[in-house]
Amino acid sequence: MAKLEEKNKAAVEAFHELDSRINNVATKVVYLGDQLENVNTPRSRAVEAQKLLTHFNGFIKPGGPFSPVFSDKEQLFEAADIIQKLQLVAQELPSSKYSGAQKQIAQKYDEIERSLIEEFAKAQVKGDRAQMKHIASILSHFKGYSQCIDAFIEQSQAGAFSSGDVFLDVVPLCERNAREMKEVFHNPEQVMGKFILNIFYGKLQRSATVLKKFYEYKNHQKKPINTGGIQELRRDLQAVIVAKTGAVWETHGGETFLSEQIAVSLLDETKQALIRCHSLSRSSECAANAVQILDVLFQFLIDEFVDYALEIGLQAIPPGESKVQPELYFFGVVREVNAIVHLMDKLFHDSIIPLVVSTPKHGECLQRKKTISEQLENKLEIGVDRSLSAIVGYVKVTLQSEQKKGDFKPEGDEAVIASPACIKVCRFVSVQTERIRNSLDGKNQEAVLNELGTRFHRVIYEHFHQFQYNSMGALCAICDVNEPHLIVQSYQTSSNYEPILRLLG
Repeated sequence: MAKLEEKNKAAVEAFHELDSRINNVATKVVYLGDQLENVNTPRSRAVEAQKLLTHFNGFIKPGGPFSPVFSDKEQLFEAADIIQKLQLVAQELPSSKYSGAQKQIAQKYDEIERSLIEEFAKAQVKGDRAQMKHIASILSHFKGYSQCIDAFIEQSQAGAFSSGDVFLDVVPLCERNAREMKEVFHNPEQVMGKFILNIFYGKLQRSATVLKKFYEYKNHQKKPINTGGIQELRRDLQAVIVAKTGAVWETHGGETFLSEQIAVSLLDETKQALIRCHSLSRSSECAANAVQILDVLFQFLIDEFVDYALEIGLQAIPPGESKVQPELYFFGVVREVNAIVHLMDKLFHDSIIPLVVSTPKHGECLQRKKTISEQLENKLEIGVDRSLSAIVGYVKVTLQSEQKKGDFKPEGDEAVIASPACIKVCRFVSVQTERIRNSLDGKNQEAVLNELGTRFHRVIYEHFHQFQYNSMGALCAICDVNEPHLIVQSYQTSSNYEPILRLLG
């Protein structure tokens, strides 16, 4: 027993001695490792700096010589690491001395960046997520990293909307791609946010798509419309040019750039959106969401469609007192605008009001609609007024230029008939009157026709005051007066022409 205790004691002492030696050796190894690292780190950095300097020297002279690493496709990733570091170095150098090298490095940087994005797209097509992750990690240090994300989004959505109902495809598409984003990108949440925004702006904004297709069908490129004083000055200058040269006023071939069918499509999209709003929104958020949908409708249907067409129509109205018979298509614009506004009013009362009634948003919606209606009415009134001015202006110029002072003091006993100028003017006014009847109804039609009759009467009255008459000329003038009188008698009292008849005796 005593011997066994002695052996155990000896073994414990030997173990402690061995442990002490091991600790001493480990301490020396760690110390040596630290010393080696302190020596090796600067050496590695020096080697890396020398390597970058060698590559940089290749960019100093125009056209190279560049290192073979930049032309070998198999070494693309190594080239990417080098060019990314060279780009950082080049930015710190003075441009006055190294502008040539900086330019060549930037060009090679862009070239390698494009190659990386192409390789990423190829890996995505093959479904090689490991390669995609590796390339995305490299590109995350490049300026074009967002282009890598864009390429991923474009490829992911290609052919994804096949059911015909984008809302059925969106959720499965997002769920399917969310898993891939987590495996490939270091910032999957941001990628998903951009992915959803791309769907919204590219697929869910059917309003923008509808209008885009409409203008493409019309072969029309939308342009910013200048309004206010500059536009009025431009219009005045055009009027002078037309008056001096006899050029034809630009009327876009009678195109109104309006379509009731397009309006119905936009309104139907809005109606479906409001149905989804009612079904998916919390009761506390429904009214606010409905207002946002209404804002989208106003933006695309009114601001970008109706109001744009109104501005084009206003520009196409010829100036007053033109020598060339004016082509007046604005009354067609009035007709189509009225039809579209009636359709919008029906949607507003049937689908918007039920979602906002009894909420603070109700009054807000009514006010927005009132403001928009007043803006449209103001532009319609301006257009109608300009159109009437163009009608009576042409009548005035035609009568002044084609009827001479001696026409109403004829010699002889020729047959008494209306003058050619009178017949020409009356036919023109008759056509415009019919356009007004087809474009307006109710009190609006009555008011416009009365205004036309009043202005027409004023022009004729002032015109006949310029002449002297003999007995035969007075009879001829009476025929001229009776000609327009037959046209306007349905909307203007015949008593307006009595002063003219009295003037003629």
